[in-house]
Amino acid sequence: MDSARTRPLFTSGKLLRAEDLALEQGYQRAGYRLADRSLHTYGIASGLDLERSGQGRITVTAGFAFDAAGDQIDLGAPVEVDLRASPDAVVWITIRYGEAPAEAAGGARGTFYRRAIVAPEIAVRSSGRSPDIAAGMELLLGRIELSVFRDVVSIDPRERRSSGVVVGALTFLNPTPLAATIAAASDPGALEIRAPQTDILGSVVVAGAVGAGVASPAAALDVTGVAEIPGHGTVRFGPASAAEGSAFAAAPSTSSGDHMVYGDGTYFSQELSPGDAILAGGASAIVQKVLGPNLVVATLAPRSSPPPATPTPFSIRRGRLLARFRRGDGQAVLAVTTDGRVGVGTEAPLATLHVAKGDVGLGPGCNIAFADSGTISSHDDSRAIALASGSLSIVEPGDIALVTGASAADSPPTLVVAGARGHVGVGTTEPADALTANGVIQATGGFMFEGGTVQKTGVVPIPIGTIVDWWQPGDSAALCPEGFQICDGSTVDDPSSPIKGTKLPDLSDRFVRAVVSYEEIGSTGGAEQHTHAIALSTHSHPMDHQHSITVAFSPTPNTNGTTLGGSSLSMASHLHSFPPGTYCAPPTSQTAPYTGQASAPTGPGSAVPRSMLLLKIMRIR
Repeated sequence: MDSARTRPLFTSGKLLRAEDLALEQGYQRAGYRLADRSLHTYGIASGLDLERSGQGRITVTAGFAFDAAGDQIDLGAPVEVDLRASPDAVVWITIRYGEAPAEAAGGARGTFYRRAIVAPEIAVRSSGRSPDIAAGMELLLGRIELSVFRDVVSIDPRERRSSGVVVGALTFLNPTPLAATIAAASDPGALEIRAPQTDILGSVVVAGAVGAGVASPAAALDVTGVAEIPGHGTVRFGPASAAEGSAFAAAPSTSSGDHMVYGDGTYFSQELSPGDAILAGGASAIVQKVLGPNLVVATLAPRSSPPPATPTPFSIRRGRLLARFRRGDGQAVLAVTTDGRVGVGTEAPLATLHVAKGDVGLGPGCNIAFADSGTISSHDDSRAIALASGSLSIVEPGDIALVTGASAADSPPTLVVAGARGHVGVGTTEPADALTANGVIQATGGFMFEGGTVQKTGVVPIPIGTIVDWWQPGDSAALCPEGFQICDGSTVDDPSSPIKGTKLPDLSDRFVRAVVSYEEIGSTGGAEQHTHAIALSTHSHPMDHQHSITVAFSPTPNTNGTTLGGSSLSMASHLHSFPPGTYCAPPTSQTAPYTGQASAPTGPGSAVPRSMLLLKIMRIR
């Protein structure tokens, strides 16, 4: 088909016929339609909203739209639509371009119209699907739900289509000469924005991927840092104390300290931020403060070459931050640096993951896993938990407390390692010895002592009230061990003793004898000495003589019936002496029966066997 269009040419004196004017109008209308189709997508440009206006009625507000043919749908005033006669519970309101002839006239040749009225056509449809709607020749304004009484229940505008602008590229020059361009990218459906800085105020919804520093993002958010970008204009360095106006002429550059960096044809305000690096003539300067479009304060980086002395082209290397997120008040939330560190609550992370504020929470089933060895430590390494092959080390200059079986962090700890002396406490926060346990210690394998001795059975504790013999060790300064008291008749005054106020028995110079009844406990008896009664039997003498009787007893293992205090005394062997010359018969010259006394007592003998003196002490707590 021939793509050429025809329009009439006007010359002086030419007769204009109706078809000439119709051709002129057709030419203009075709041009408008072509422009509208080329520069806009069909849909609603403004207005044409649906509003309730009464029972069973809605109003279409004034507005403007384009259809797919490029015709302009211009509704200059609101139009009310009556839905009460509609048999459907759900209807769709549509609009389309309309044109109707007007002002009919007639003659010999027939009837004709002098005018054409261009007015949109509003319709009520029982379906939101039709060939004209699909082709863009009829536009949906909304979906209406009606009640059985023909009241408007709801108005749903979600099927409306908005008109757009079709362009290859948009270029913005103001307010700076640095052009910002929005253009179609090489990939189908891709949009490319080129600008020194892009500010988006409001919400952005992205259905696909977003790339920063990368042409084709491979993830939903793909951020790639740019090593260097060329700067606009040239720069020259001067001392930080120099005035801006005189720096170029008089200020020599130095190789250390802060510098004023002056630009010619630069846009520092748009291109630079603190932390960025200016690279010029082998020098690298870190931006500290941006003072304007052609003035910044910068510090030479370590091992940088001296700055150039003449105006020099430069490039920009972005700072350590690859991406950052901040709250509305400017507080850091999340930052990612170019060396792969992530900071939470900080924009200067000191580790691969640095959480400066808040807690780190792990959900059920989550772990912190190390491939081999690893360390969880404070930033100065003074506190750490180190995992190595076959070992776990905890480094803590203070105390280490383990709290188990409690829900509160301030609950008493189950296990404490005191940092001052290295003592271990179980059930106590202040272990007094190398191991202090507040409770029962259960050991199934026994206890090993210095020298390798293993004690597998426990010693039954001495009950309170038990009396034992005590030999004071030579290196002990205490007369009585702790928890005991000497049985000397004194009263227990230890406040921690359960028998406080009890008078102890006085066992000074006393032996202890066993009894079998509670009532006999505390009874006393016995004496330090005893005697024997010697029986003198009848005898006769063959001649006149006298003699003294000296009686000696062989050692005997018992008292041979002697009773002292109603009980047998010691079983040890002992001797009794008989006093000589005390019991003598008178001189006699004949033998006659002895008629003297029947018995005589012996001298007193000790009732105490060989012994050693020890303290009698009682356990009182």
